[in-house]
Amino acid sequence: MCADPPPQSSGLYAFLFPSPQLFSLPAAEGKAGSKPLEFTAYAHTVARGTPLPWQGAAAEEGLNDAGGEEHYVGNVIICDVRVYGGSLLSHQYNWICDELMGGGGLHTMGTYIIDLLTHLTSRRAQKVHGLLKTFVKQNTAISGIRHVTSDDFCVFQMLMGDGVCCTVTLNFNMPGSFTHEVMIVGSAGRLIARGTDLYGQKNTALQEEVLFTDSLPVNKGLLDKGFKDIPLLYLKGMVYMVQALRQSFQEQEDRRTWDHKPVSMAASFEDGLYMQSVVEAIKKSSRSGEWETVEVMTEEPDANQNLCEALQRNNL
Repeated sequence: MCADPPPQSSGLYAFLFPSPQLFSLPAAEGKAGSKPLEFTAYAHTVARGTPLPWQGAAAEEGLNDAGGEEHYVGNVIICDVRVYGGSLLSHQYNWICDELMGGGGLHTMGTYIIDLLTHLTSRRAQKVHGLLKTFVKQNTAISGIRHVTSDDFCVFQMLMGDGVCCTVTLNFNMPGSFTHEVMIVGSAGRLIARGTDLYGQKNTALQEEVLFTDSLPVNKGLLDKGFKDIPLLYLKGMVYMVQALRQSFQEQEDRRTWDHKPVSMAASFEDGLYMQSVVEAIKKSSRSGEWETVEVMTEEPDANQNLCEALQRNNL
């Protein structure tokens, strides 16, 4: 946590994606459809291993319980997510600028949001509709023959199981403070997470109440060692993840063993495969302008076919 971020990345990217090479994976053995995905897809399977401060509290309110009990929000019907912030681009041209390399708001933030909503509602996306735009194609650091192809604005809708509707807006063209807001609306009330805090309001209440306030102190030294550009929400999430990892390995008589309970919320490879499938459906919808069905990959796609499609899109 005290190490400086890599010089070729900055801001949120430096925190979530230190280096593309770190995320190359071997195929999982004995599981269908577990061949290697592009590194950004798997990178976000780590996202649930980086728990948000309020995530546990939201789960305790019954959001991820598929049973018929009456919980704080009742039956979930609508999810609305808004993430606003400044540019994700680095100070020089690199893989972050390229959609095919996994750059852009949908790949880096959207996959994490997809996983979060799936985890909180215990439902998966069935159909999606999305729009991806690149408004900043060049800047003072990226010019000449090079241009940005990764999206800096993305909005998509997901129709999930049991009729749950989700709307997600990702806008990285807004200077100023970082905004991260997740709202879950149900038949009995709503939950809304603003930053590190969780609020709720019953249909019978006149105003919302505070359900969870994160009090985790962040060492000022972290903010002075290259982490000042990272939103506090994600910085605290990383601290919680490191604490969970430490708890998994400490007090083990055999150093080769570990306790999986502290990190039981971490996403699996299959979760990453699902996230990547949803992302691909959203990108397909952005090109077609129509609703697209989410089809989870069961085998590795033909690389030559992907290359041909990418070249055709660039030519268009």
